[in-house]
Amino acid sequence: MAGFSVVGVDVNPQPNYPFEFIQADALTLDPKFLASFDAIHASPPCHAYSDLAKRNGNGHKWPRLIEPIRKMLIRSGLPYIIENVDGAPLLHPVVLCRTMFRVQLTPPKPFLPLAKKSLSQGVNNPVMGAGDLPR
Repeated sequence: MAGFSVVGVDVNPQPNYPFEFIQADALTLDPKFLASFDAIHASPPCHAYSDLAKRNGNGHKWPRLIEPIRKMLIRSGLPYIIENVDGAPLLHPVVLCRTMFRVQLTPPKPFLPLAKKSLSQGVNNPVMGAGDLPR
């Protein structure tokens, strides 16, 4: 984790999560709580944007949480990353593939990186990783 302390947030229990964990709806977190972190990684559910949902024509049945999570992250003023599937409404996504890092071949995933400050400068606060957000 590159020297960061990690705190996970998910609406569902995560008994095997290896770091500090808070069971909560990430979209309802107090802005003061968010401000205690140096950066945020969010991974909203991808079902609505997935190729399978497009093929099945049922993407409308799944929550579309990228836009509200993006608004929350922008309001936080923190650097953030939103991870989701290809075709999700990310702004200027950067596609990373595990083979870039000499990891076994898997489908690439688009990321939205936004850095407002250098993360290499005296990191004292934990990083929050929001897992699957409310369904």
